[in-house]
Amino acid sequence: MIKAQHDLLNQKVFIDDLTQIYNRRYFDTHFIKIEQSALRENADCALLLIDIDYFKRYNDIYGHVQGDTVLNLVAQTINKSLQRPTDFVSRFGGKEFVVVLPHTSSKGASYVADKIKNNVIKLGILHKHSEHEFVTISIGGATIQTRENSNNTLQLADEKMYKSKFQGRNQVSF
Repeated sequence: MIKAQHDLLNQKVFIDDLTQIYNRRYFDTHFIKIEQSALRENADCALLLIDIDYFKRYNDIYGHVQGDTVLNLVAQTINKSLQRPTDFVSRFGGKEFVVVLPHTSSKGASYVADKIKNNVIKLGILHKHSEHEFVTISIGGATIQTRENSNNTLQLADEKMYKSKFQGRNQVSF
């Protein structure tokens, strides 16, 4: 009984109600541990920051209910694109997601990012006011390699995500 209550409490604390993936609190709590482990083991750890392109326009045109459906579909698609049990996705903000890929080089993370991007395109969700005609995502990635850059990993992934947006969206930048 107590374990079931503990599991339910963890679900309420760490799961985003809309998308049913991990939330920002889970990311903030667990990424620190993964980051410290990667530094201790001198192992790579990649981070992908993902943003749904033109999502405000989508909400304005199709409505917030349909926007919530898109958020859920994109979240589930990202989650299903991850193959290892240690990899996870969290909802990072309103229309942003973060993927953590422990023991993954930038080459491996680029492969995963391309897979996620292509799987979102395959959803075929119409978006008339996007130059791509469908819902797309922009992805920025960064890899922790040493103590010197560990504190900047999220910031670097964010900068790379904006680079993807400025270069035409529906892209991956590392």
